[in-house]
Amino acid sequence: MKINMSLSLFRMIIYYSLTFFRLFIRLQKIVTLKSNALNMLQCFILRIANNSCKFKYVQKIVNIPTIDKKTKPKKQSLIPHLVKEQRKKIMIRNFCCRSYSLEHSSILFTFSLLLYSCVKDKPNIQSPSNVNISASHKVYITNEGNFMYNNASVTFYDPITRQVIQDIFKSQNPTHTLGDVCQSISKIGNEYYLVVNNSSKIVIVNADDLKYKYTIMGFISPRYILPVSYSKAYVSDLYANKIAIVNLPTKTITSYVPCNGWTEKMIQYYGKVFVSNLYKNYVYVIDAIQDIITDSIYVGKYLSGLVLDKNDNLWILSSGDASIAQNPQLLQVNPVNHQVLKTFTFSSTASPHHLIIDSKRENLFFIDNHIYKMNINDTQLPGSPFITSVNNNFYSMEWSGFDDNLYVSDAMDYIQNSTIYRYNSSGQLIHSFKAGINASGFWME
Repeated sequence: MKINMSLSLFRMIIYYSLTFFRLFIRLQKIVTLKSNALNMLQCFILRIANNSCKFKYVQKIVNIPTIDKKTKPKKQSLIPHLVKEQRKKIMIRNFCCRSYSLEHSSILFTFSLLLYSCVKDKPNIQSPSNVNISASHKVYITNEGNFMYNNASVTFYDPITRQVIQDIFKSQNPTHTLGDVCQSISKIGNEYYLVVNNSSKIVIVNADDLKYKYTIMGFISPRYILPVSYSKAYVSDLYANKIAIVNLPTKTITSYVPCNGWTEKMIQYYGKVFVSNLYKNYVYVIDAIQDIITDSIYVGKYLSGLVLDKNDNLWILSSGDASIAQNPQLLQVNPVNHQVLKTFTFSSTASPHHLIIDSKRENLFFIDNHIYKMNINDTQLPGSPFITSVNNNFYSMEWSGFDDNLYVSDAMDYIQNSTIYRYNSSGQLIHSFKAGINASGFWME
C-alpha cells in the first residue's frame, strides 16, 4: 500500500512538473528543449501512468516556424500564387520508449529541472530598430508573396546609397501583418496606400516613417487605387464586378460603379477615368463626377497596360487570346473622342504584357520574355529587344523619373525572393538587388 501511494505521489509530482515545464517552454519558444527533453519526459510520464510501454512511438503535431526568405519551398506544379496551401504542419516521430526503471525516470526528471533552471527568467525580445527612410529619393517595392502564405512585404531601396531594407513594413510595425498578396502601392497626400489583394483590404501608412495608420475593409479582391479628386478614389477589383468608391477623408467605401469583369489599372484624363478590364474586350470610360460608365473602347482581350503619352494620347496593350485567334495589339487612342488612331498587331506567338512609359512620356516599354522599347512616333513594333532576357523571368517594371532608370523585377521561380535589376536609359545594367517574393509594384519619389 505504501509503495502504491508513493508511486502515485511520484506520478503526480512528475505530472505537474511536466505541465509547468511544457507551459514554460511554450512561452519561451525554445525549440530544442521542446523537441528533445519535452518529448522524452512525455514518453516517460505516459509509461509510468500506464505502468507499461506497449506503444512503439509517440506522435506529436507541431507548427513549423515561418519559412525563411532564403529557404526554397518545394516547387509546385501549378503557378504558386494560384495554389491553395494548407496550414504547414509536420509529423515528428519520437524515439521508441524502452523499459526504464523508476531510477531512470528520477534521473530524467532531475535533468529536466536543471535544464529549466538554466533558462533566462525573461525572453530576450529585441525592439525593432528605426530604419532611415528620409532619403531624398526612394523606391518602394511591394512583394506579393505566395498566395495563401500571408507573407506579403515591402522592400525599401535608396538609389543614391543603394541601401536595401527588406520587409520594412514589418520593421516599422512589428505588431501588424501586411497580409496576403500585396498587389500595388500608391501615394495619396502624405500616406501610402498598400492594396492587399487576397486579404481584401487596403492598409494605409504614414509616408514619413511607414507607421501604420488605418485599414480599409469591405473589398472582395482589390487591385489598384486611383485618386480622382481630393476626397474620392476608385479601387479596381478582381471579383467584385464593380469599382469601389472610397471616401479619402473618412477612409470608408461609400458607393460603387458597376463594371462586370476583372478590373485592373486605371488612368485619369480630366474628368474621365479609363479602366482596363482583363477578361473583357473593352476599356471602360467612367465619368468621375457622376460615377457612371459613359462609354467603352474595343481593344481586344487580356488588357495588360494603359498609359498617356506627352501628346495626351492613350496607349493600350492587349495580350490577345490564341483560343479565338485574337492576336495581341498595341493601340493609340484619342481620349477625347475615344477613336483608335493607330493599331500595331503582334504575331500570334507573342505574349506582350506590362506596358509602361518613361518620365518624358515619349518611349513605351513592354515585356515579351525580353524587354522592348518603342517610341510613340514609331511606325512599327520593335524588331529587337531593348534588354535581353538571359534565363530571366521578367515579371514587372517601372520607370523612375528622378534618375531616368528602368527598374525591372525578375520573379525567378515565383517561390524564392525576386531580383530587381536597375538599368539606365541606354539599357545598361547599373545595379541589382534582392526584394521579396513576387515583386510587382513600384513607387518612386
